[in-house]
Amino acid sequence: MKEYQFPSEGEFNVKFVLNYEVNLDNMLKGIENIKSIVSIKAYPNSTVKILSMKGVFEGCSNLNNIILNGNFDTSELRSMSKLFYNSGIQYIDFNGFDTKYVEDMSYMFSSPNISEFMFLNQLNTKNVKNISRMFKDCLSLETISINLDLRNVEDISGLFENCNNLKTVDLSNFNNEKINNISSLFANCENLVEINDIERLNTKNIKDMSKIFIIAQILKN
Repeated sequence: MKEYQFPSEGEFNVKFVLNYEVNLDNMLKGIENIKSIVSIKAYPNSTVKILSMKGVFEGCSNLNNIILNGNFDTSELRSMSKLFYNSGIQYIDFNGFDTKYVEDMSYMFSSPNISEFMFLNQLNTKNVKNISRMFKDCLSLETISINLDLRNVEDISGLFENCNNLKTVDLSNFNNEKINNISSLFANCENLVEINDIERLNTKNIKDMSKIFIIAQILKN
């Protein structure tokens, strides 16, 4: 059983009651009047186990702030694909979020307003296999350092595709032995001038490198 409290002043609360295993796929997709999500939580004495969060906030174009921590169980969560795809999100708090079993984070932050990703260190990515286009269309992003655990990642295709204002990428903490697809990795990054430690990009298992630098203008590596 779920109770949705629709916004009166741009805020949105979702409460889950009773013991529940839930798939949240596309739950709030396309609701454009949400500006801030202040709580997603279970009622006291309830147990809510979230299995998938694919596309939950997709298309919420005015959503700019969200706090996801709460008394729910994400220990079995498997997918966060398109979680904030094409939303207005600027800041996210993942504190207390358990992502140790998540396998799919493709298109997760593909949104034009995020300018920095300091919150990435809150994510456990050790079992993630797919981060393709994770930062696609992040038009406000100018610099990024990848500090994610990529030991099991296979697909990073289009990771920074269409990040038109991206200038610097730091790969010094990049671990990527299983990656097999890096196609369109920096496609259309027309202002990219520096990639630090690009030699850490392990190519021994890569099958597709097509269009990796198409239009990008690399001046230093």
